[in-house]
Amino acid sequence: DFGDQLTWLRSELARASDDPSLDWIIVVGHRQLYGTKLFDFPPLTPYVMRHYFEPLFLEFGVDLYIGAHIHYYERTGPVKHGRKCRTGANGEEREKCPVHVINGAAGNCEGPEGRGLDHRLVESGVYNEVGYGKVDVTPEAIRFSFITTETGSDLEHVADTFE
Repeated sequence: DFGDQLTWLRSELARASDDPSLDWIIVVGHRQLYGTKLFDFPPLTPYVMRHYFEPLFLEFGVDLYIGAHIHYYERTGPVKHGRKCRTGANGEEREKCPVHVINGAAGNCEGPEGRGLDHRLVESGVYNEVGYGKVDVTPEAIRFSFITTETGSDLEHVADTFE
């Protein structure tokens, strides 16, 4: 049970989706909704999160969800209900679906655990390097970059960028 959190989130997302001055809706939380990690505690947490939060994200047009908890970086393409969304390629109708990012690789690497059910949705992943995320937002695009760092140095490397 998420108590008043879902009521609050619904209210905030409704306000954001009704605001014509906002180009994008980005939600940040602790737990992931999608990812390749097979086991987590408590068990089935991503599925529970998906059950409660994904309908709100879809209803109010969330563009990007950034979670953490898992200690690596992973990114899906636009997804909903456990499948890739239509992107508008080849004349098909484009679906409005959020991209999901797991950005928990700052200071600890859990490494890859295996190929969970969501592996087919993942477009990029960094599992054995620490790093951080950077979000640049313009009226035209959200640009998220995951930047890997070498411990004890100033070296940086962009491991993944998407718009």
